[in-house]
Amino acid sequence: GRHRLRAMMLPSAVLLPSQPALALCVLARSAREDPPLGGEELPGLVVGEYLHLFAGAPDGGLVYGGSLDGAREGWLRGDQIRPLSLAEVAAAVAAGVSASLPLSAVLR
Repeated sequence: GRHRLRAMMLPSAVLLPSQPALALCVLARSAREDPPLGGEELPGLVVGEYLHLFAGAPDGGLVYGGSLDGAREGWLRGDQIRPLSLAEVAAAVAAGVSASLPLSAVLR
């Protein structure tokens, strides 16, 4: 007998996020007001806090990031953060900072 192949409908693949970049908060509140963030800014920023960066505008003017524990996320202006170099990331990880996303944040 002849076998017929049946088309299978597979669910759409879900891409897992790539590993975020690490940055340091250098300004809790930006001096810039443009562009407006419309209430979607990262709440509760503290100068010296490490942050995960997920995405951003090509010019670096806006970035989307979150707290290391995954509890807070939102938009920041580029002047509020300083991305860490690879050497700084290595030093931070050696000091106990987690460069990885918590599983709860990955599954959201």
